Parts: sequence; C-alpha cells; structure tokens
Amino acid sequence: MKRKIITSMMIFGISSSLYAGEFGLELGAQRIEVGGSVQYKGTKIDLKNDLKLDDTKTSIKPTLTYTTDSKKHKFFLNYEKSNYDKSSVITRSITFNNKVYTIGANVNTKLKTQWYQLGYRYNFEPLVDNKLNIDAGIDLNIIDLQTSLVTTGINESYDVTAPLPTLALDLKYDIVDDFALEVKGAFMTLGSYGDYSEYYAGLNVGIPSVKNLSLKAGYMSKNLNIESDSNEKLELDYSGAYVGLAYKF
Repeated sequence: MKRKIITSMMIFGISSSLYAGEFGLELGAQRIEVGGSVQYKGTKIDLKNDLKLDDTKTSIKPTLTYTTDSKKHKFFLNYEKSNYDKSSVITRSITFNNKVYTIGANVNTKLKTQWYQLGYRYNFEPLVDNKLNIDAGIDLNIIDLQTSLVTTGINESYDVTAPLPTLALDLKYDIVDDFALEVKGAFMTLGSYGDYSEYYAGLNVGIPSVKNLSLKAGYMSKNLNIESDSNEKLELDYSGAYVGLAYKF
C-alpha cells in the first residue's frame, strides 16, 4: 500500500511539473533546393550537372516543443522530408554501384530524404538589457537517405541511415516588442559516422491580435557529409527560404 501511495505521488508530481511548463507547436515549410554529389562504388556524380536535380521542392516541418516552468530547459522534436524524382539524359558516362550508365542514357533519379531531430536547449540569463537570449544544447539528427538511378536494364539504389548528434547554439535578439531577430546553428558533429550542420537566420514577428502566436521567416541551410569508405560518399546541401507559424500553449 505504501509503495502504491509513493508511486501515485511521483506520477502526480511529474504530471504537475509537465502541466506547469509550456508546450509549443510550430508548423514550418521550406523551399528546398538540393545540391551536392553522391558516390557509391563508382563515379562521383553531381546532382545538378549530371542528373539535373535542379527543381525546388516544398518541405513541411512540424516541430513540437516543451519548455519547463523555469524557462531554463527546452526539449523539442521535429520531422521533415523531401522527395526528388527526375528523368534526364546524361551527358557523360557514370558508374553507380559498379554499373555503367553510358553517355546519352535516359536516367530516372530518385532522392528521398527524411530528417528526425530530437533536441535539448539550456537557456542562459539574458544579456544586453534583457534583449539577447542565448540557448545552447545538443541535437540528435537521424537522417534516412534513399537514392536510386534507373535506366534501361539497370536499376541500382543506395540507402543509408545516419545518426548524427551535433552541438547547437540559438540566439534571439528582441529589436522591439513582438519583433526579433533569430540566428540558429547546429555544428560540431559528435561521433565518426559523418558531419551534419544546420543554420538558420530570420525574423520572428509576434501577432498582437492572437496571444502566443508568431510568424517566422528566414533562410535555412542543412549540410550533410557521410563517408562510409573512400568509394561511398554523400555530400548534400538542402537550402532555401523558410516560413513558419508558431503557437505556445
């Protein structure tokens, strides 16, 4: 009986602590232009020059946040994906997974990327007359990539899932009430699987007519470098304009 009472008190305490904190939801969208190269048991293949992956895609990015009652600790989780599917006539011979795609071949390229990000931030005491807020922490980025090249008689693919933890730093400067400049960066990848960096700079504008609602707009860049060995390399860049609508409750 005593054990049940203690367990109930612990559950109640945790529930009360969570309730006392603040949840948030941000619905964002990025216009992504992909660049870089892929090499898998063969030629280093440029995504734009060789495969003509030069389209701009819209990627939806929902983010769920939880901030403790003290405002010192924030946790968040988000998900994002992008899909490219393009056919083009290659102007040079390339080798992918030991298969040769000859010059003049019509190659259908598919590139699917999924990001899962779990993060933590610690909020330091504000500076510059309480206008500058600094958060630092760590992100766990799990990136799932699927690449395939298809032409007549050849259908080859390269899939990889990469866990890439990074250190992160967020800055927010309140220019005036309900109008702030935000700069965010994730860098210094921990571990040896590869390198990942993410940068964002933009504005955060509060909407006075709706409490706790704000509009964000800026530019975001995500850079990925994975090298399994000397003949298996991914160097990718996903960059473009970002807009988001954030609400705290």
